[in-house]
Amino acid sequence: MNSTPATVLSFAYTAAKLQARLAKAKKAHDELICAAYRAQGDALNIEARAKRRLADEYDAAQARGEVARLGDNLPRVTTRNASRPTAADVGISRQEFHEARQIRDAEKRHPC
Repeated sequence: MNSTPATVLSFAYTAAKLQARLAKAKKAHDELICAAYRAQGDALNIEARAKRRLADEYDAAQARGEVARLGDNLPRVTTRNASRPTAADVGISRQEFHEARQIRDAEKRHPC
């Protein structure tokens, strides 16, 4: 097998071109992955802020008497008018309010 300098140079040139193209593709891939992780982080941040706001608004509504507090709608309430809307009536479970309060309280204890 005879290798002339021209064939060796041609092979080296082709290999270098291929390596450069792969490096460019890897860089693009890494940038896309990084952007996707940033977008996920932003989405989680938005969700946490929304939950914090939900907890604040619901607690304020409870303080104003617009929605039921724990124990307000027990059977001892005699009139139908005395019954205030509950978390279920609002369309959000008590568990979701609880989790929203946990997020809010944790961020108050340890702000970023």
